[in-house]
Amino acid sequence: MLRGRLETAEVARATAEEVRKIAEGRASASATRVTQMAFDLGKCMVVAKEVLDSVLVKARAPESMALPEADANAFVEWLRAVEALMGLVVDNVSDFGAFGGALGMVR
Repeated sequence: MLRGRLETAEVARATAEEVRKIAEGRASASATRVTQMAFDLGKCMVVAKEVLDSVLVKARAPESMALPEADANAFVEWLRAVEALMGLVVDNVSDFGAFGGALGMVR
């Protein structure tokens, strides 16, 4: 009876160890994906800033401020601030077709 309990406990311990290893592998893979996503977000943020700043410069509005770190919430706040600057562009453009053409956006 005691031997049976010990064998059951050993099987349970071995199963728990296997589950722990699987969980560690999945956590590592998830951490790698999160790191890659943060890197990709950072690249997208830089491209967005370059495009928006080129529009602002061509509209003679001030450039946007520095980008935050690659954090989605910080980027949303940054975009809200840029949106305020874009209001200056809209206020100073009466012909969006011509403005788009000047930016090279019209086909």
